[in-house]
Amino acid sequence: MANGDFLLVVIVSHLLRTGYCSPLTPVSVKAGNNATLPCPALSAADASAPGDYRVNQLVWSRCSGKKTCLVAGQSSQLVTYAGGKVSVQQEDARLSLDLDSWSLVIDPARATDSGVYSCVFNKQASERNIVQLLVLDVPSPPGRPMVLRHESRLVNLSWAPSKYTNNAPIEYYVVQTR
Repeated sequence: MANGDFLLVVIVSHLLRTGYCSPLTPVSVKAGNNATLPCPALSAADASAPGDYRVNQLVWSRCSGKKTCLVAGQSSQLVTYAGGKVSVQQEDARLSLDLDSWSLVIDPARATDSGVYSCVFNKQASERNIVQLLVLDVPSPPGRPMVLRHESRLVNLSWAPSKYTNNAPIEYYVVQTR
């Protein structure tokens, strides 16, 4: 390894360790269950104690991508906290804010809730505050089966795959006869 390669490894290692180049915080949940999205900067392991931050304002938003989370106007606000008051922007009874952990709670979660969310507190936007939610649900049914070939004791079938896998790819099909 050349000296330049070693320096690059040290820099990237430092960036990952300090959080300046951190990946999305992943959260996976089955559809129908409660999804709790932690605000990464407020629940970080490097915080000395949960009550170290005084949160005056907090906004949870849904983004169309990781980069748009940090651009004002590029995300839709879901839940806000300001002046001791929580408001749900889209009048969605499934959304709430856990005031003990500052987590966004979606109950019950649906496959359509999968996406990228951001938590901005005290107007401090950061890549560290981005959470990726993956809701696993039952795939939609496959297309109508077609007989490709048949013999006295053999049938070859074909069908179009499911239109929506809902984050749960189909591994196999079971064909039953009567």
